[in-house]
Amino acid sequence: MIGAYLISITNFVRANRSLSAFMIMLTLLGLGDMLCMELSHWDWFVATLRPISALFAPFSTDLSFAPEVWLSILALVLGTLIVTITIAAQAVPRLIDLFMDDWMSLFYAWFLIFCAAHAIFLNKIPTERVSSVIYNNFVLMPISILAAFPYIYYVLGRTKPATIIAVIVRDNLRLIEFLTKPSTHHWLQFSGRIERKQLELLEFVNQLDGVSHFVSFKEAKAQIIMKMTELMTTFLKMKNDLPSEIFTITQTVRSDIAFQTLGLAQFTELEETKTFYEQKCFRVLADIYNGLLQDSAFDLASMCGSEMRNIGRAAITTEQTPVLNMMLMRFNTMMRFAIKHAVANDEARNLYNLAYHYRTFIEDLARANKVDTLKQAIFYQRFYGSEMFRHSKAHPPLYFINDVFTAEMKRILILINELGWDLAIQRHVLLELLEMDNPGGLGSEEKTFHAGVRTLQSGLALFYLERDVQPLVDLIVADIAQELKGYDMQKSNKIIGDICNRLDMARPTFWEDTDRGNVNIYFSPYKQHIPRFRELLNDSLRPAIPDDL
Repeated sequence: MIGAYLISITNFVRANRSLSAFMIMLTLLGLGDMLCMELSHWDWFVATLRPISALFAPFSTDLSFAPEVWLSILALVLGTLIVTITIAAQAVPRLIDLFMDDWMSLFYAWFLIFCAAHAIFLNKIPTERVSSVIYNNFVLMPISILAAFPYIYYVLGRTKPATIIAVIVRDNLRLIEFLTKPSTHHWLQFSGRIERKQLELLEFVNQLDGVSHFVSFKEAKAQIIMKMTELMTTFLKMKNDLPSEIFTITQTVRSDIAFQTLGLAQFTELEETKTFYEQKCFRVLADIYNGLLQDSAFDLASMCGSEMRNIGRAAITTEQTPVLNMMLMRFNTMMRFAIKHAVANDEARNLYNLAYHYRTFIEDLARANKVDTLKQAIFYQRFYGSEMFRHSKAHPPLYFINDVFTAEMKRILILINELGWDLAIQRHVLLELLEMDNPGGLGSEEKTFHAGVRTLQSGLALFYLERDVQPLVDLIVADIAQELKGYDMQKSNKIIGDICNRLDMARPTFWEDTDRGNVNIYFSPYKQHIPRFRELLNDSLRPAIPDDL
């Protein structure tokens, strides 16, 4: 109960910072004046100050100059504050809110105002309290003068986007930590408090989103992306300690801009899975990613994918299955953004990078033995790879992306084999891979021979030969042979020769640098099995000899 009252007092002080700073500073200055008067009655203190008082004797009780000095200091500080914030707020609107809630600024502003009022009061009203005059002249005024320029530099430092972002994230993390305390659980039972804290959680994320749209510096945008990950991972780690009431879908959550278009069923799902905060963060991160695509900020867009993978690791570690399913949806949404951008601009770079980060997330799923989630993710990979194959007919620069998706799925198949997954699951994933050159989708009869995809599939067959997984080798050989039977024998032999020669000639590195370095996706370290693989293909193409001959 005591903890709940303390929380109420703390929240009142935070919600009324200006009034709280007013009362605190008035009390401190009043106590300082009373202390100075009390010390003036002590002989030893008066004797100690007598040499100093003699030095400043002509000015010790003269306050005629003080109001002008105080007003000059006040004008200097507040003028600098107003001009600086006004100019900086044009780029970062959140800056005004930051300084309105900044304790240092509130305390210093009220300090100067009270000191000036103190001097005016002593100057206009006759008083015998010489101690108050000395207190104003020799204590308050030197402190205010010495603090003026450090405070101005403090204000300038606080106007930097990096500082604003750090403050927003710090306050959000403090709120999350506050909500995990046992005393908070009881405090939240009172009417309206749950919605108030939900509003604060959402507002912090909205502030980061707003800053990301106004700042133009790469460093600030990168900081926002990384801090979004920090917020998400911290929230996931502390989620089990949060009160269940905080996940209630209240009117505050419904009215947030991220949830305006959701239906009743989706709100019900968010409440059951307790994921409204994650949904909010994912939507903001996806929106930032889409904006970076339009700005051609390849490196920052790639960072979004990388940070998504880090969030996925936290979700896996904390066993947040609903969040993993939500991550698949967000990765797919980002993939759709990247595909639209690629088709509109004939630019494959963002897809190239996002496919890599999507694959690393799926590899984390494999290491955590998340079989069902991995199967779903592989289906999406195949779907988008096949879609890019269709788009490549009208947009040739995108032709390579189908190879990229195939290479990523190949890496996943190699990993789950090395992890010792059941052969039936490996076969299921391999069947998805074998549809990568199928523009019509799984099960469609429309196929076009894709040399890059077939080379990567053949490289996977070499791996299976090395690992002695003959059923999967036979599956790859049968699929390639089935397509080659549509050609005459001479053409088929030429295609087989081209595939085997490409595998044999491929080197570990490429001669150009990419966002992933110079790794050659067509390279296979198991070239010693190429003759055996070629033999299997040729045997599959030979017509069967009737038993009666």
